[in-house]
Amino acid sequence: MKLELGVEWVHSGAICAECGKKCTRHDLAPERRWRHLDAMGFETQIVSRTPRANCAEHGIHQMKVPWAGKHSRFTLAFEALAIKVMLASRSIKAACELLKINWEGAQAIMERAVKRGKERRVLDNIKAVGLDEKSFHRGQSYVSVLVDLEPGAPRILDVCNGRKKEDAIQLLEKLPEPARAGVEAVAMDMSTAYQGAAQAVLPKADVVFDRFHISKLMGEAMDQDRREEHKKLLSKGDKRLVGTRYASIPMSFTNGRRRPPATGCLRGLHSPGYGPRVRTTTGCFSSNFGNSPTLSPRRSFSPSGITRQSGAGSSQSSESLKPSRTICTGC
Repeated sequence: MKLELGVEWVHSGAICAECGKKCTRHDLAPERRWRHLDAMGFETQIVSRTPRANCAEHGIHQMKVPWAGKHSRFTLAFEALAIKVMLASRSIKAACELLKINWEGAQAIMERAVKRGKERRVLDNIKAVGLDEKSFHRGQSYVSVLVDLEPGAPRILDVCNGRKKEDAIQLLEKLPEPARAGVEAVAMDMSTAYQGAAQAVLPKADVVFDRFHISKLMGEAMDQDRREEHKKLLSKGDKRLVGTRYASIPMSFTNGRRRPPATGCLRGLHSPGYGPRVRTTTGCFSSNFGNSPTLSPRRSFSPSGITRQSGAGSSQSSESLKPSRTICTGC
């Protein structure tokens, strides 16, 4: 069972959809139906024949209806509900089952919602943006996402296909020129493609690497050193490093979680060169770790991995970039 609400235009004139001026009515358009919010558990539809206005300037156009958008089969109230249901559902399919609509209708609702959001958004005072990739569909299909990193109110600014340098440049150029001029920092992983795009489009902005990737590189470097020291000690019959894998990871890299207890303390080891390497993790990374002479050059990573890198720097890879200034990600 369905409920139908008939709406009729009772005035003799009409209003032009282009300029909003009053003009003569040409005729009535064929009957249309719009899905509205359910009433008392029954599917509700609005039924109406919309007048067509005869404007002297713009010609004959169908009037706008106040309850729905252009070319939409749903009312604005229903679309607002549908967006909330989609956000709360596990999948679009589940949302369609709850709303009793098909996939094409759900996709059209999402596209119109994005269009309305982009039309009313304000791009002033954007200080920091984020660039990241996201796997899309199946296989090696990726999209690049541009995010406004405003504290407390992050939002997606735009999305484009691909993760190459030219894709990222196209994405950054979607920001208006006044908005790009105000960007002070670009956060990203250590992708050379994103670094090159940021330096090309936002030369005055600083490049800031994600803390996760810094922690990952440092953890891998420390674990590799521990493995080599462990092999050397085992060859001499020394088992003091058995069970110490997690003891060498700083607490900041485990999100404050307790680490498994280890036999002995790595900082107290007297193996040549091992103690200083571990002690560097207790200080400020930007002043100690990157310049530690005890780290093997082939495993150490550049200080740029834990710093703000000047946007006007060279386009070298992330492992050889030399930042103009540094910040500590720990303090």
